[in-house]
Amino acid sequence: MPIVESIEMCPTIVRSCCLKQDQSIMYTNFIHGGEYQGIIDHLTRVVGIYESLLNSLTKVQEFAKTVKTNNVKKVANCKLLAERVLNYDVTQVIEQIRQNLNKLKDFFQTSYSAFYCVICNYDYHRFFDPKSQVMFFSESFCRDIIQNTLHTLLLFHIDIVKHANLVTKFTVSCDFTGAYNLDAIVPSNFTFTVTNDILQDLQSCRDNRNKREWFSYCKDVCMNFKMNSFSDYFQPNLELISAYVYFLDTQLGQNSAAQGARPLYGALSTPTGTTGGKRILQETKNKPIIKCGLSCTQNLQNYGSEFNQQGIPMFIEGQSQQINEQTFASVKVFLQILSTQNNKPNTDVANSGQQATTNVKAPISRKLKTSMIAQIGMAVVMIMLTLLK
Repeated sequence: MPIVESIEMCPTIVRSCCLKQDQSIMYTNFIHGGEYQGIIDHLTRVVGIYESLLNSLTKVQEFAKTVKTNNVKKVANCKLLAERVLNYDVTQVIEQIRQNLNKLKDFFQTSYSAFYCVICNYDYHRFFDPKSQVMFFSESFCRDIIQNTLHTLLLFHIDIVKHANLVTKFTVSCDFTGAYNLDAIVPSNFTFTVTNDILQDLQSCRDNRNKREWFSYCKDVCMNFKMNSFSDYFQPNLELISAYVYFLDTQLGQNSAAQGARPLYGALSTPTGTTGGKRILQETKNKPIIKCGLSCTQNLQNYGSEFNQQGIPMFIEGQSQQINEQTFASVKVFLQILSTQNNKPNTDVANSGQQATTNVKAPISRKLKTSMIAQIGMAVVMIMLTLLK
């Protein structure tokens, strides 16, 4: 049964499935246990990889200008490739892209922070379906997702990756003089592909997001959100881009070295068959963001997502949560008072046999209850899952 009790760390809760004492566990795991820092570190890495690609593409723009200037022919392969590269001027949009990346980072950092307050909220339990392993999120949360991620998703699922394929051909085939290497090999392991279903979903959402029926067009995008794991959909081509940046910088370095060694005439900087370093991808494991307690009976990481008019508003809950040191300090005072009351000695035991029996039972019962709470441990998650059965 829910408890009508305030939870300081989750001010939006009216009926709670967690006790005040559980806030100590929430704080210990989320802050001291590194769960929140893990969210920050992951999202910072995601933004860093995308920004490194933007920086490399900016260098390619300078190289394209050099090629175009050095090639005096009116029509030449490398001159045409350089002009196509320059048509997508990354330098003009890089600041806006960075703003959108930071917007995405802040949004997911806030949304994932809602985890404990969501599972402690009794009124949200109807939005978890253990049989089908589906969580139901609100239409308003879908709107939050679209507003904070759509531009970045369109860029790194579609626009940038198309441009990257052109850049690869240009940097592999052309030297700084504008000479075109017919024997240059474009590495297939650094070829980006655009998934047609993703393309259609994103473009449909973009074109209709301001219409009254926007939800029907954008719902498929939102359904890629996972409550307790980072979805690859919202960090498109991440590991490939990480390796590609190294490859691209190597190509630019070879061209720059050739230019420095031969300032008066050109020489192909990329010998036949040697087109950069190996594609080294880090092994990615879909680890849970919030670790389940020892007695957890189900894995929320495996739950799918569905969006309805009514559901869990993750972003709003993340904005409201107060799992921090200041709130924990006030909660700790309560816990200390509770501990003092539970450990207070019974001074009335010697009064009479019957009265002693009565007086001893109450403190023992309280101690047993406290012991049970301690054994549950991190069961903020387990409490929710048990009630769902």
